[in-house]
Amino acid sequence: MFVRADEWLNWEVHCARLLYPDRPAVTLGPGHTVNIPEVRSISLRQLLHCHKRNVGAFVAAARRLRRVHQIQCSIYKCRLVSR
Repeated sequence: MFVRADEWLNWEVHCARLLYPDRPAVTLGPGHTVNIPEVRSISLRQLLHCHKRNVGAFVAAARRLRRVHQIQCSIYKCRLVSR
C-alpha cells in the first residue's frame, strides 16, 4: 500500500486524528511509531466479564462504531473502515 514508511506513518496520524478529534494530539515518534494518548476507561469486554451490562455504554459504543464507518478519508477518497 505504501512504498515509504513515512507516508504510511503520516496516513496513520491523519486517520487517528479523524477517528479521535476530541483526544489530545496524535504524534509521531520516537522511531516509526504513532503515539495516541491513552484514555482511561472500562472496555466493553470488562463490563461483560464483571456482569455490569450498562446498556448506555453499549449504545454509545455502537454509535461510535457507526460514526467510524461513515468517516471519509481525504487522502484515498474512501471510507476509513471497509464494510
